[in-house]
Amino acid sequence: MKLLAIVSIAASVFVGEANATSFLNVANGVWSSGLNTGANPLTGGAVDPHYVLISIPAGCTLADPTCLESAGNLFGPAAYVVMGSDPLAAGSSNTGVQPLGGTWVIGNANTSQWIGPKGDQVGPANPDPFSPGTPPGTFPNLGTYPVGGSDTNALFIYRLIFSLTSLNMLPSSATVTLGWLSDDKDNGLSPTDPNYKASSIRVCTNAGAPGESCQAVTNSGNDGFGANALTQVTIGPQYFSDGLLALDFLVYNRPLVGYDPSGLRVEILSADATQLPEPGTLAMLGLGLTGILVLRRKR
Repeated sequence: MKLLAIVSIAASVFVGEANATSFLNVANGVWSSGLNTGANPLTGGAVDPHYVLISIPAGCTLADPTCLESAGNLFGPAAYVVMGSDPLAAGSSNTGVQPLGGTWVIGNANTSQWIGPKGDQVGPANPDPFSPGTPPGTFPNLGTYPVGGSDTNALFIYRLIFSLTSLNMLPSSATVTLGWLSDDKDNGLSPTDPNYKASSIRVCTNAGAPGESCQAVTNSGNDGFGANALTQVTIGPQYFSDGLLALDFLVYNRPLVGYDPSGLRVEILSADATQLPEPGTLAMLGLGLTGILVLRRKR
């Protein structure tokens, strides 16, 4: 009985060391958009080091000027901090980003910024994604759409890679809460239309590997670029596992007649998981218990 009591006490001590720890804005953790590796805001037009574009609208080719980040370069894989019409200075708060043709009501902040397939979306010399060709509303290789039309293929997917395993954290204890907005919030169809699709979030396990598996996060839509506040979403432990994980943000950009910017802003509010004891600590516990058993037998 005494031995069992000692084992119980020792185990409880080491379990007590497994505390909830943040994996926000740390190497191999999750990051808010538009920040450098020191968690400081990037300048407008800079490449985001944490988010990449893994998918761009179907039909985009080098012959389509509306699909080019720059001359001869298709969108992706880089995602850029979007410059405002001022241009908006990185780190300014709630002043509104204005790629020509509209206002993103919630602007950039020190804690997160808008990113997009292009950094400069503010002038005719740098047409924003899907700005119209001639005649108005015609998009090379993507089709012709009426004012307010929609295209289920006009989808950008932004990816953030992280690993709880490399941080020695327990995936079944992890929770991420974030706020986000996108331009656009859906593909432009009525929510009652069977082809309606909303911008959303998914979590992928075995990210980038042949066995990659993705699961949509329920109720993960957002209120769109005209909202006065970020839309909050909580992602529970049922979505996480060992190995490489990905947070994917699926952002639709419905083509319109007139300037039609595209972007994403993600602010991770909290990201916590149980920090597991180091292997060396567990080994010490095992050796200690072995010693107790040896002494007990000698008696």
